Amino acid sequence: MTEMVHREHQQNTVIGHLSPDHIIVQWEGKAAQISWHTESHAAYHSPEQFGRFDLVPSGRSDLYALGIIFYELLTGQLPFQADNEEDWSTVHIRRVPPPVSDIRLGLDETIQAILLKLLAKSEVDRYQSTYGVLEVVPEHDG
Repeated sequence: MTEMVHREHQQNTVIGHLSPDHIIVQWEGKAAQISWHTESHAAYHSPEQFGRFDLVPSGRSDLYALGIIFYELLTGQLPFQADNEEDWSTVHIRRVPPPVSDIRLGLDETIQAILLKLLAKSEVDRYQSTYGVLEVVPEHDG
């Protein structure tokens, strides 16, 4: 999925609405593609996408969404919960996600560090680009 986002960013495309509903995974080919035909859900928006800051969402917003997706894949739950749509902005801006290690025991510390960096509240504290994520992801077999 990181490589999919990387390909879009290489074409100077900010996805801006990345969520599991937008990702088509081809398991046999070990590839992922973006579906541009669905609406986004605020659970996957970055803090800057709520308009409370004087920031234009960038590729780093996509990295935040990728962090939300990875967190959900690894734990079976979103890192944040909101009572209604209006609360999502507050949740993303003010709350810190529960440590993945509290939910999924034995997870590699490098993966946890990657998630925390992807989910940083300030886009300045996130990876600058997908290159950074791809460089630190540990190699695995399958």
